[in-house]
Amino acid sequence: MSRINFARLAVVALAFGMPFGAHVARAQTGLFELVPVRASGVEGVDWQLGPGPNEITLTRGGQSVAFDMYVSGWGPLGMTTYVASADCSLFDSGTRGTLEPILQRCTSAADAFCQGGDMTRPDFVFYDLPHLGPSPDIWTNCADGSPGKIRIGSTLLFGSRLDDGGTYFAATFVTDVSADAAGTFSFGIDPDPDSTYITLEDYTNSSPDTIPGLITVLPYPRFKMVPTRASGVEGVDWRFGPKRNEISLASGGQSVEFEMMIMDWGDEPLASYEGGLDCSLFSSGARGTLAPVLLDCADAAPGEFCQGVDVTRPDHVFGAQADSWWCDISATCPDGSPGRIQCGSHTLSPRVDDQGTYYGATVAVDVPSDARGRFTFDLESDPSTTYMGLAERTSLSPVTIPGLIAMPRPSFELVPTRASGVYGVDWVLGPGSNEITLVSGDQAVEFELFISGWTDVRPRAFGAELDCSLFSSGAQGSLSPILVNCYDCDGDGQGGACPPEDFCQGLYGRPDGLPGDDWHGWCDFEHNCPDGSPGKVRCNGSVDEFYSVLPVDPGVPYYAGTFATDVSGDALGTFTFGLDPDVTATYVTLDNEWVLPSDAIPGLITVLDPGGPCTVPGRPAPDARFGITDTETDTARPCTTQADCLAGLNADSEVNCIDPPAGEAGPGVCYVRTNRYISIDPNPANAGMSTARLISLDLGGGQTQILGWVGEPVSTPVPGPEPSPQLTSRIELAPYYTDWTLLDTVHVGDCETSPGHTYLIEAIEILANFGDAACYSEGLALSTVSYYGDVTGGATRTPPDGNRSFHDISATVRGFQHVQTVPRAWLDLVGGSAAPEVPQYGGINFLDISAAVAGFQGGSYSYAAPCDCSDQACP
Repeated sequence: MSRINFARLAVVALAFGMPFGAHVARAQTGLFELVPVRASGVEGVDWQLGPGPNEITLTRGGQSVAFDMYVSGWGPLGMTTYVASADCSLFDSGTRGTLEPILQRCTSAADAFCQGGDMTRPDFVFYDLPHLGPSPDIWTNCADGSPGKIRIGSTLLFGSRLDDGGTYFAATFVTDVSADAAGTFSFGIDPDPDSTYITLEDYTNSSPDTIPGLITVLPYPRFKMVPTRASGVEGVDWRFGPKRNEISLASGGQSVEFEMMIMDWGDEPLASYEGGLDCSLFSSGARGTLAPVLLDCADAAPGEFCQGVDVTRPDHVFGAQADSWWCDISATCPDGSPGRIQCGSHTLSPRVDDQGTYYGATVAVDVPSDARGRFTFDLESDPSTTYMGLAERTSLSPVTIPGLIAMPRPSFELVPTRASGVYGVDWVLGPGSNEITLVSGDQAVEFELFISGWTDVRPRAFGAELDCSLFSSGAQGSLSPILVNCYDCDGDGQGGACPPEDFCQGLYGRPDGLPGDDWHGWCDFEHNCPDGSPGKVRCNGSVDEFYSVLPVDPGVPYYAGTFATDVSGDALGTFTFGLDPDVTATYVTLDNEWVLPSDAIPGLITVLDPGGPCTVPGRPAPDARFGITDTETDTARPCTTQADCLAGLNADSEVNCIDPPAGEAGPGVCYVRTNRYISIDPNPANAGMSTARLISLDLGGGQTQILGWVGEPVSTPVPGPEPSPQLTSRIELAPYYTDWTLLDTVHVGDCETSPGHTYLIEAIEILANFGDAACYSEGLALSTVSYYGDVTGGATRTPPDGNRSFHDISATVRGFQHVQTVPRAWLDLVGGSAAPEVPQYGGINFLDISAAVAGFQGGSYSYAAPCDCSDQACP
């Protein structure tokens, strides 16, 4: 048996950024060279290698490019580790467009475009030597928030590789080239010595020179749709957007005119062009559809919106040299509606490209009155209807830049955040973001108002109004807005800030609030319900007219105020807590007094019958009895005693028998204990039920400590020869409801879950009373293994066996290498360096390998168990 080289483990940890010791001095040694090898288009048509050894030429963007990295010249000392990083924030850009690294690990040698590369190649620098990697680490760190940094490295487990003067393959990097790209791009390696280096056999690091790869994208012909006017009043009903191809409408029921512009057709003179529109291909907004205006300009009156080619314009691409021009109009949409338009022109005097932008045709569309959202007005991609014909009788399929029609109708949303009862007993949020469920009435409910969706225009003020006469009522009872200003809680008119626990109306500063130092907000209260009861509440906000308006909407809802309502003691059913839709009550004013009507998403309050059953009438109580079954056979082996589970498993002490459900004579099921995770399977008996899972620590003697709720399962990608995602969950403070029978096995791990403990899991339906113990299912006891580091029973897919051996170390190393053996969650013993007590959703790293080694050496779980997870940190 080979001995583990713990000194080498230290170097491996250093190589991949692990905190195993201080960095040592680096010298300038070695060379990393990026060599392009292929692109995703057709070789010889869409791309070709050259002219230099590190260059590739693309005739169009919208492709992926693969680079092989070679290493050489590392000197007289043997190489044990190399690491190279590519960072999109450091790439040199071309004339236009961007590069973005592809965030996909290689899972086989057949993968054409992925990170990592084929380690079976004879020219691989560590070929036929025992090594780890290349295993790419990928994270997001570009300045614009886009995915960007990729680090790839490899390390020898034993010995070193001597430099014989050759050049060797080390890894594969891949980047996506945007569709609008043009010019020369540099795909380089990060020169930071903490990101790119070579480790030598004396444990010193060197900083190699780097030769980048070059991508040259040739200019590509383009059609661009540019809006020029709408049928409303400019500045009131419509305005141009921030980009040349955008227009914003305050409301629908208008026509919009677009001009088709032509550019970048290259070295060969242009002899003809044609652009085709088909309404069936337009991308729709949130509501409504676009319809082309089917009126030829020759038949239109002045000022009408029509289709045509005006060759009298000075900027027409052919102008007086045009020999023919046309707009063909037909009704060909699948639903029988009018829709297809093809416009073009031809000349016998082809036009040389002087890098200008030229007019080609005019088209128009009707926008319906109910339209909302952003619409794309684009040309067809079929080369028979959208093309540029060149003088040498060749034809180009141009890139098309669509026109955008924005319908910036803002949206207000009421989001319930709390009630005055005891959370988890008297009320619960969800399942929708605007819903709250109360176990009984006689509570106050708080709603936060959010505003979003003004797209490319800038708001100056808003108003949002509640009116109790407009609320929709439940089966019985009523809602009444609380008329207390958040700065005058006792209602004496003297002001004073309210304690956090008070429910009141108002605006107050928050980090997620509307931005700007000059934002002012207030709330007014009126008594105007028809029955004389208090009822109308209006919240308003504005910026000072002498200061700049608010910024363009980034797509994130802003907090705009707080509302609250009392729910009567006799309330039952579902109530709607909504805004007044009248434009004088609920609106957004833009920067030049452009007032927009606003959509409003109400809040929903459901009040249960406190005397009703625990679950939905007619449904059985949920059953929590599930557990991950024996992975030796991947089947549920029946059992009535522990001996039944142990049989045939080498006296496996870490497999338990779940007793049959209470009152049933049938057998139970064998299940596997794990190390840091409680692994649960769905119970088919609960099909169709929306339930939550309460998890508690068994303290013995019938006593338990509630830890929290099983959170929403996250699909964790698992690379390797058999890539199959695993579902993992944290322990959360709030319940997560779902039909668990639609899910596969879920691994639940957090800082409270640790080896050598028993946990109790109970199920409860979404409409059940949290405060009634009878509403919970019979609990299921699931235990973790006794020994820290015991993750498998042998070299095959067997459960933990009560021993810590080289099998456990080997399984953890193979998990790090993305070789799928046991579920990766079982191998996840340690979190990141900042919070090692919190598992990483199956992210296997050198800390886990070190923990497996420590367990083999007899070490125990080194963190407080269970931890207090309220702040995700142990004492």
